[in-house]
Amino acid sequence: MIKMSEYAKRRKELMKKIGATGIAILVSSPSVRRNGDADYPYRPHSDLYYLTGFEEPESVVILAPKRKNGEFILFNRVRDREKEIWDGYRAGQEGARRIFGADESHPISELTRLLPELLEGREQIYCALGSDKNADKIIRRQSTAWKNPQRHSSTDCFY
Repeated sequence: MIKMSEYAKRRKELMKKIGATGIAILVSSPSVRRNGDADYPYRPHSDLYYLTGFEEPESVVILAPKRKNGEFILFNRVRDREKEIWDGYRAGQEGARRIFGADESHPISELTRLLPELLEGREQIYCALGSDKNADKIIRRQSTAWKNPQRHSSTDCFY
């Protein structure tokens, strides 16, 4: 079993490469429906898992080097006893901080509202699109606004 300190080390190494003006956005793999009421066994997105150990769908990790309020932000599902009976344990926001070491954790429903603030002052966005269509839409919409030609810098968005 990998210790949480190893995941923290991996995140720090990546954030050094990103630099203080970059931001990384990692989106979890979606759950895949097998038939009417059953999903295939869930497999987390490799990059997200490698950097966090987090194994839940409907999650987004933001790595924002040198951010005052914390560099590791996790958006994930809220705890819901009823859904956990059927779908399994959820860390929720408290578990994301306590178990996985997130500096901040928010419900996944807050991603659209909070992403512009997290992008503020960043010059590069590093993300791989294609894992989750809904998250892709949010990231594309926010990065387009972020990359607005009215800005007075030569920034790029890397996908």
